[in-house]
Amino acid sequence: MKTFLKLSVASLFVMATYFQSVAQEDSLAQTKLLKDLTPDLNLKLDALKQELNSGQIKNPEDLTTKMYDIIYGVEAKMYPAEPDPTQDEEITEKEEGSGEMKETEAGAMNMKPKRKSGWKSGINFNIGFATALEGSGVPDDSPDINFWRSAMLEYGFNFRKSLNSANTIGLNIGLTYLYFDFDTKEQQLAYDGTKDKVKFIKDSNLKDSDFGAGYINIPVALDFKIGRKLNLAIGGFGAIRTNSFSSSELKTDLDERIDINSNAKYNMNPFIYGGRINIGTKTAGLYIHYTANSIFKDQYELNPFSVGLRIGM
Repeated sequence: MKTFLKLSVASLFVMATYFQSVAQEDSLAQTKLLKDLTPDLNLKLDALKQELNSGQIKNPEDLTTKMYDIIYGVEAKMYPAEPDPTQDEEITEKEEGSGEMKETEAGAMNMKPKRKSGWKSGINFNIGFATALEGSGVPDDSPDINFWRSAMLEYGFNFRKSLNSANTIGLNIGLTYLYFDFDTKEQQLAYDGTKDKVKFIKDSNLKDSDFGAGYINIPVALDFKIGRKLNLAIGGFGAIRTNSFSSSELKTDLDERIDINSNAKYNMNPFIYGGRINIGTKTAGLYIHYTANSIFKDQYELNPFSVGLRIGM
C-alpha cells in the first residue's frame, strides 16, 4: 500500500504540471487568435450594418446568407481545413471550362469548412478501489482481499480519432502503465518450495500485507456522446506484466516492525486482458474495470476488478 501511495502522489504531480502547461498554452493561443480576428470581424459587421441601413438587403434570406458568411469565415480561421493536393488540379480544369468555377465559388461561401481531422492526444489517469473475483474451486489458503484498502492505478496517454462529422463517436487507443495493489488480511504471498508454486501464509503477527503487479497496458474503446455533456466509452484492454511483488510488515513480540519487500514472478500470468466501461464528461468520470483471466497461471483463479475515478482525456 505504501508503494501505491508513492506512485499516486507522483502521478498526481505529473498530471497537475501537464494540465497547467496545457492551460497556459491554450490561453496564449486563444488570446492571439482573438487579436487577429477582432479587426476583420468589426469591418464585416460594419459593412453589414451599412447594407441594412441603405436597403441593399431586402429579404431575410439575404441577411441569413450574409451572417453565415461571417460566421463561417471566423470558423475557417479557427479551424483551418487540411490542404487537398487535388484541389489545384480541379480548379485549373474548371477555369478552362465554361465558367462553372464562379458558380462553385459563390456556392462555397455558404458551405461550412471542414475541421482538421486526425488524432488528438491527452493524458489519462485512473484511480480506484480493487479486489479479485474468485472462480470455482477456491483453495483453502485463497487470499482474503480487503476491497477498501486495495487499489488500482493507471496513468499514461490516450489517442482519440473522431469517426463521424458530428464528433459524437470516437475511437480511443491508449498506452498506459497499469498497477494493482491488493491488501490481504494477515496473509503473505510466498513461494511454496518451487518457482511454479506459491502459497498465502497466514500470520497473525502481520500488521500489513500486500501483493500485486504492474503492467504495460493498451486499452482500446469506442466512445459515444449520449447527452449534452455526457459520454459513454466501452472497450477492452490487453496488458503485459512488467513486475510483481509481495510486501508485508511484521510486528515482533518486542514491538519491532520489520518491512519485508520482494519482487518475483510468483507464478503470475505474463498477460492479462478484459473489458472496461467509462461514463462521465470528456475530462472526468467513473470507470468499471474487469480482467477476464486470472492474475495467476494456476492454483488461484483471481480476476482483478476495480471501480473508481477517471481523470483526463
